[in-house]
Amino acid sequence: MLFKKGLIVFICLVLLGMARAQVLQLSAPIDCHVGHLLVLHVEQEHAFVEHAIVFEIGQQGSGRTIAIGAEEYGIPLGVPIPEDHPLKPVSPYAKSKMLAEQLGKESAKRGFRVLLLRPFNHIGPGQSPDFAVSAFASQIAKIEKAGKPIIEVGNLESKRDFTDVRDVVRAYVTAFEKGDSGEPYNICSGTAYEMKEILEKLLAMSKKKVEIKKDPARMRSSDIPILLGDNRKFFRKTGWRPMIPIDDSLHSVLEYWRHRK
Repeated sequence: MLFKKGLIVFICLVLLGMARAQVLQLSAPIDCHVGHLLVLHVEQEHAFVEHAIVFEIGQQGSGRTIAIGAEEYGIPLGVPIPEDHPLKPVSPYAKSKMLAEQLGKESAKRGFRVLLLRPFNHIGPGQSPDFAVSAFASQIAKIEKAGKPIIEVGNLESKRDFTDVRDVVRAYVTAFEKGDSGEPYNICSGTAYEMKEILEKLLAMSKKKVEIKKDPARMRSSDIPILLGDNRKFFRKTGWRPMIPIDDSLHSVLEYWRHRK
């Protein structure tokens, strides 16, 4: 797979072979490639088989950035979660991320420059409604257009560390420029919000009165109570900090859905 210079490609390879990709043009092109996951789960005879996607990185550029994700930490022993926290994934999806990082570390040991990033939850306009924040916003937007005033939700007690996707992209580029090969870095805001608070913030941006209804189909059996990251290692190395406030991010997501036809 050959990526064009100056493009960061986010590839979310998820269960059952589904793939979704978004390509963003950088204002200042650099020789940088980003793979969001390097492991694909395929359902075969009711069992998940893990297939590693190996990139020929030696001839495609000066480095590879692998964005793994925070779910590989599993249920944290304490928060905020530092990079040296044990990796104990609780789902096949999270296990695939841990395997992807192991592949990256092996490549780094062989002399390739590989940046290992662990982004926590990120949000922004255009995100799929398969994710909680976008699901909330899309339902609110439909209600505002004379829809039924009921919003269906999953677990509202879990706490998540959200970063605007535009800050995450900036973190990826900064990591490529300043990060150390083979070193894992948390990409996170360092603040956790209960999902109930996120929903209340979105509802406060609308004039519609909405009934909240629990939907069992939206509950996750492997839901982790809290994911809160420690970003101090990445800040010390690169100087990166998230710049977009959570309320601005939520407003952007809601406005996106309001303008969808």
